[in-house]
Amino acid sequence: MKQKKSLRSTINGTMILLCLLSVTLVGTMWIIQEYRAVNQEIGQLKDSYLKARKEALKTEVDRAISFIEYKRATTEEELMASIKSRVYEAHQIAEGIYLRYEGEKSDGEIQELIKEALRPLIFNEGRGYFFIYDMKGNNVLLPFSPQLEGTNLMGLEDSKGYLTIQETIKLIEEKGEGFNRWHWYKPGESDVMKEKIGFNKYFAPYDWWIGTGEYVEDFEKVVQKETLAWINKIRFGDDGYIFTYHYSGIVLAHFLKESIGSNVLEQKDDPYGRQIVGDLIALSQTKEADFLEYEGLIRPSTGERAPKIGYARSVDDWEWTVGAGVYVDEINETIAQNKQKLLKTLIRNLTTVLIIFLLTLLIIGLFIHHLSGKMNDHLSVFIRFFDKASSESVKINLNEVHLEEFHALAQSVNKMMDAREEAEQEVSRLRVYLANVIDSMPSVLAGVDKNHRITQWNREAEKRSGQTFSEAEGKPIGEVLPRLSGTYEAIDQALSQQQVFHESLCYTPEGEDKLIYEEVTIFPLMGEGAKGAVIRIDDITGQHELQEELAHSRRLDAVGQLAGGIAHDFNNMLAGIVGGAELIKREVKGNDRVLRFADTILQSGMRAGELSKKLLAFARKGTIASTPVSLQDILKETFAILEHSLDKQILLSQSIQTDNTMVEGDSIQLQNALINLGINAGHAMPDGGELVYTIKKAGLDETYCRNSPFEITPGDFLQIEVSDTGVGMAPKILKKIFEPFFTTREAGKGSGLGLAAVYGTIQQHRGAITVQSEVGRGTTFWIYLPLSDKKEKTEVNEDTPTRGSGTILVIDDEALLRTSASAILKGLGYKVILAEDGAEGLEIYRKEQQAIDLVLMDMIMPHMNGKECFYAMKEISPEVKVVLSSGFSQEEDVNDLKRDGLQGFIKKPYTTASLSRILSNLLN
Repeated sequence: MKQKKSLRSTINGTMILLCLLSVTLVGTMWIIQEYRAVNQEIGQLKDSYLKARKEALKTEVDRAISFIEYKRATTEEELMASIKSRVYEAHQIAEGIYLRYEGEKSDGEIQELIKEALRPLIFNEGRGYFFIYDMKGNNVLLPFSPQLEGTNLMGLEDSKGYLTIQETIKLIEEKGEGFNRWHWYKPGESDVMKEKIGFNKYFAPYDWWIGTGEYVEDFEKVVQKETLAWINKIRFGDDGYIFTYHYSGIVLAHFLKESIGSNVLEQKDDPYGRQIVGDLIALSQTKEADFLEYEGLIRPSTGERAPKIGYARSVDDWEWTVGAGVYVDEINETIAQNKQKLLKTLIRNLTTVLIIFLLTLLIIGLFIHHLSGKMNDHLSVFIRFFDKASSESVKINLNEVHLEEFHALAQSVNKMMDAREEAEQEVSRLRVYLANVIDSMPSVLAGVDKNHRITQWNREAEKRSGQTFSEAEGKPIGEVLPRLSGTYEAIDQALSQQQVFHESLCYTPEGEDKLIYEEVTIFPLMGEGAKGAVIRIDDITGQHELQEELAHSRRLDAVGQLAGGIAHDFNNMLAGIVGGAELIKREVKGNDRVLRFADTILQSGMRAGELSKKLLAFARKGTIASTPVSLQDILKETFAILEHSLDKQILLSQSIQTDNTMVEGDSIQLQNALINLGINAGHAMPDGGELVYTIKKAGLDETYCRNSPFEITPGDFLQIEVSDTGVGMAPKILKKIFEPFFTTREAGKGSGLGLAAVYGTIQQHRGAITVQSEVGRGTTFWIYLPLSDKKEKTEVNEDTPTRGSGTILVIDDEALLRTSASAILKGLGYKVILAEDGAEGLEIYRKEQQAIDLVLMDMIMPHMNGKECFYAMKEISPEVKVVLSSGFSQEEDVNDLKRDGLQGFIKKPYTTASLSRILSNLLN
C-alpha cells in the first residue's frame, strides 16, 4: 500500500517549490524587461539623434527656400524701381538740355540734342535703352529700330492684343507717368514676343513721353544668379552645405565647384544602383516633407563615402530642387558605446538579484517549516473535535486555537447549532413576508392544485370574489370565480407542458353595463415535487380602451388616404369643368341663355370643390393658409351665419374669457369647422335648446400631449368649447362620429363628411378635438388650437382677370387640363407650350429655357412628379419661376418647396381670375 504524505511535508514541499518558481519567474521577467529596456533606450537614442539631425537639416533647407521666396517676391519690385530710376535720369538729361538751350537754339535743334544725348545710353548689361514718343503716337527715338523713328505707331498691338502706344498715352494723360506691361521682340529675336515691364514719364516742353523697359525673364535670371551665389556660400556643421539642381538634372549649386553646370540626373551614385539626384528631385516635387536615406559619395571633411539623410524642396516657377544632407555615421559608434555600458550594468544587476534570491529562499524555507508545524497542531485540535462531535455535543476550546483563520473556523463550528435554530426562525419570517408581498399585489393571485382546487388566495382575490381564503380553500376556482370555468383546459395544458399560458376574458359584472377586460396568466409550479399552478388575473380594461382608440385613429388615417386619392382625381376633373365653363362664358358673350348654363356649371363645379375641400381637410392633404387669424372674429362671422340657419327656438350664446384669441391657420377652414359643429348641434335639438360657444386660454402639459392621439406639443392653447342641450349620443355612435360618410340622419340629408372635415381641419392646425356626450343630456366638443402672438393680416380678393404677356410652359398629364389651361392662358395674352409629363417638360425647358418665362406644372404626374421636376429645373436654372397646381398636397411639401425657391402654388380647381393674379404678380 502506498504510503500517504503528511499535510506538513506536503505544505513544506509545495511552498518551497512555489517560492522557487515565483522567484525564477520574477527574475526571468525582470531580465527580459531589462533587456527590452536596453534595446528600447538604444532605439530611442538613435531616434532622438536622427530626429535632431532631420530637424537641423529641414531648418537649413527651409531657410534657403525662404530666401529664394523673398528674392522672387522682390524681383518685380526691384525691376520696377530700377527702370523708374533710369527714366527719371533720362528725363533730367532732357530737361537739362532744354533749359540750357532754350532761347538760343530752335526747338528742332534742341530736340535733336536730346535724342542724340539719350540714344547711346545703354544699361542693364546692354539690354536697356530709352525711347521717346509724342502724344499723337509718333515715334521720336527708338535706338534699336531707328528706321521706325518718325513713324506713327498708334495702332501698334502686341501678341496678346494689347494696344501698347494707345494705352500708354491714356496713362500719361491720366497720371503723367506710370508703369505698364506689354509683349515685344527681344533684340536679335523675332520669333516670339516676351513680357516686358516699362515706365514712362511725360516731357511737357515738346508734348513727349520718355520711357524704357526691361524683359522680366532677363531680370529674373540676374536674380537667380545672385541667389545661387548666396546658396553656394552656405555652410553648416562640419560637412553641411546646400545643393541646387534644375529639374533637368543640371547642377546649379554645390560645394564641389567643378560639378556646377554638369547634368547628373542619370548618375547612379548609390551602392544599390539608385539615381539619388533623380529621387531627390522627384521627392521635392511631391510637396510632402519626407527624407531620403542614401550613401553619400564624398564627405567634405574626409573625402570618403558615408551614410547620409537628404531633404529637398522645390521652387516650381524656376524648376529648381533645393536641398541638403547630413551624415549620420557617428551615431553608430555612440550606440555601440552605450550598448556596452548598459550590458555591464545588466550583468551587475543580475548578480545582485541572484544573491538576494538565494537569501530569500533560505528565509522563506525556515518560515514555512515553522508555519507548517503550527498548522499541524491546529488540525489535531479539529480532528479530536470531529471525533467527539459525531457522538456527543461538544465545542472546540478556543484557547487551543491561536491562528486567526483556525480561530474563526472554530467559532463558526461552535455557532453551528445556534445558526440552525436561527435558520428555522428565518424560514418562518420569510413565509410571513412572502404572504404580505402576495397580499399587496393589485392582481388577483390564486394557487390551484392539479384538480383546479384553490390552495392559495391573496387579499385582491378575496376582494373580487367576496370570499376569504378559509371559505375558498379546497373549492374549484371556477365555482368561486365563475368566469374562470373556461380556463380548466388551459390549466391542464400549463401543467402537462410546463409552459406559461395566457387567456383573455371579457364580461359584464352583475348590476353594471360596463364591459370589463381581464388577462389571465397561468404559471405552472416548477419546483421539485410541486403539482399545481399559480393564476394571475389583471384588469386591462383601460389598456383595451386605449387600443380601441388607437385602432380608431388608424382607421381614420386609412380612410383619409383613400379620401385624399379620391379628392386628387376629383379636383383634376373639376379643374377641367371649371376651366371649360369659363372658356364657354368667354366664347358666347351676348348669349344670356348659354351664359346662364355656363354659370350653373361653374357654380356647381366650385360647390363640388368645397365638397373636395372637406375630403382633403379630413385626409389632411389640403394646403391651409397659415396666417394669424382672430378666433373671436371667426366666431362672430359664424354666429351671423348660424342665426339665419338654426331654428329660432335654439338660444345661441357665446363667452370670450381671454384677451388673446389669435391662432395661425386658415380662417375659412376654421369657420367651416365651427359652423359644422353648430349645425350638428341644431340637428340634435329639434324642439329647441341652448347652444353655447366658449373661448378661453388653456395650458396643455407634456403628460396630456403624450397621451393624446393628436400630434401636439406642450404649451399655451386656445380652448373652444361647443356645448348643446340636445338628445346626446350613445357610446357606440360616439366612437364613429369622426369617420367619413358616417351619419345618423336619413338617407339624402347628410353627406357624413361634416365632422370628418372638422377632425381633419383640427389635425391640420396642429390641434386636438375631444367630445363627451350622454343620451338625453347633450353633447360637448372641446377644440384645442396653439395660441399665437402674431397680428392678423388682411387680404384683398379680386375677381377680375388680369392680362399679361410672356411664354408659359404648361406641364400636366391630363389632356383635358392641358387644353383648358392653354385656352385660359392664351385668352389672358400669354404664349403657351404644352408637355404631357414631367420628363417631357424638363426636356423642353432644357432646350427652350431662354424663351420660357414661367412654368405652370401639376404636382402629381407619372414618371416624374412636379416636385422632382421642379428640383431638376432648379439645377438647370436657379432663377426658374415655377407655379405648382394640385388637387391636393401636403402643406409641409408646399412650404418646403417655397423655401427652396418655388414661386407660387394654386389649388385645383382654380378660376381664371385667381390664376391670372398669380401670373401677373410673378411676371409683371
